[in-house]
Amino acid sequence: TFWFRCGLDAKSIKPIRLPGDTPREVVIAKAAEIMTGRHGPKQKQVSAMFGDQAFGAVVIERLRALGHTSVFDINFGSTEVPGPRWLNMRAYMWDQMREWLMIGALVDDEKYEQQLIAPGGGPNIRGKLVLESKADMAKRGVASPDDADGLALTFARRVAPPPKAAPRERQRAGGFGWG
Repeated sequence: TFWFRCGLDAKSIKPIRLPGDTPREVVIAKAAEIMTGRHGPKQKQVSAMFGDQAFGAVVIERLRALGHTSVFDINFGSTEVPGPRWLNMRAYMWDQMREWLMIGALVDDEKYEQQLIAPGGGPNIRGKLVLESKADMAKRGVASPDDADGLALTFARRVAPPPKAAPRERQRAGGFGWG
């Protein structure tokens, strides 16, 4: 799922869902279309794109080869996080998303809502915030929150607003992620 977020707004541009069996070339084409602003009714260019390193590294690599420089692959399991509070990047992004959900605008969709509350979590023995693994969720009979991971990716890094431009030429500030 491709998610769009501009600050507190993840509602104005609806997420784009692609089936899990979508050929890689189609995913790359859709991502390139998004990066160049040729998608959706508002057709605005995104400032940054984040993809899950485990599944999106080839897509990110291809986008870079096409000249897109603000695309980043994110390792959900990485322990390189912005502070000592989180065990890994997945816990960091979901925690940032949790805080944002208190004031942010999100599309009204039952599927997304269920995925946002699906993973358990809390501090581990060392006091670091941990999110329940997808394997443990599966043991409980809970599906992987792949769509919600896409929204979480928009919190992987801070994205500066684009430079001021004429109103018709402004880019969409904020992150973009797919999971």
